[in-house]
Amino acid sequence: MKDTRSLADEIKRERKKGLEGKSFSYKFKYYAGYYKWYVVGALALVLIIASIVKTMLTAKDNALCVALVGANFEPDYELFIHEFEQISGTDDKHEMTIDSNYAVLSDGEGTLDVSSQEKLFVTIAAGETDVIIAPAEAFERMAQYGYLMDLRDVLPENDIKGYEDDIYVAEVTDDPEDPSAPTYTQYSGIDISNAAKVLSERWYVSTDGPVYFGLSATSANKDNALSFLHYLEE
Repeated sequence: MKDTRSLADEIKRERKKGLEGKSFSYKFKYYAGYYKWYVVGALALVLIIASIVKTMLTAKDNALCVALVGANFEPDYELFIHEFEQISGTDDKHEMTIDSNYAVLSDGEGTLDVSSQEKLFVTIAAGETDVIIAPAEAFERMAQYGYLMDLRDVLPENDIKGYEDDIYVAEVTDDPEDPSAPTYTQYSGIDISNAAKVLSERWYVSTDGPVYFGLSATSANKDNALSFLHYLEE
């Protein structure tokens, strides 16, 4: 069996012999055809690396992500975000997002549809949702399942007292499917159905009853979340 290096040398000699006496244009076409796929592969690799680098350099950190459940969300999005960035002091390396793609079933109970519930669970588990705003029925279900943070852990006591009439107090259980599982009391949300911005944007104009604001149990942007609450109240 021939040595690999000697075989490669033999191929080179044969190639060189076959090109002897040929014109420059012939040699150019030969090498262009021979190395074409190497060049194409190299260019593709360079483009992929450039794309990854650009994404890394231009990517923004999450300043706040809001999940709007069952809302009619049609504001001037850019103006809305700009207004919030002004009051929160968010810089251009951070971004705020509002996701209104969470549907509520028309079953009279106001519960999330299956795909919305799964999506919300995944984003909360991944720490990608900070604020949840939802009608009472859907909000209560999320509180019972432990999706929300106790507001007593993030709001000063004086603020808690100020919201006293609007706070939703939930009985949370570690296992909602087990009636015998122990429960504990949690201050899960604040009724914002009469908040100035919610009314002016008409997010829940067709919703009867309270609409609650709560913080995701995994939120890493608590300060911005509270700034957003005050922004909604104007």
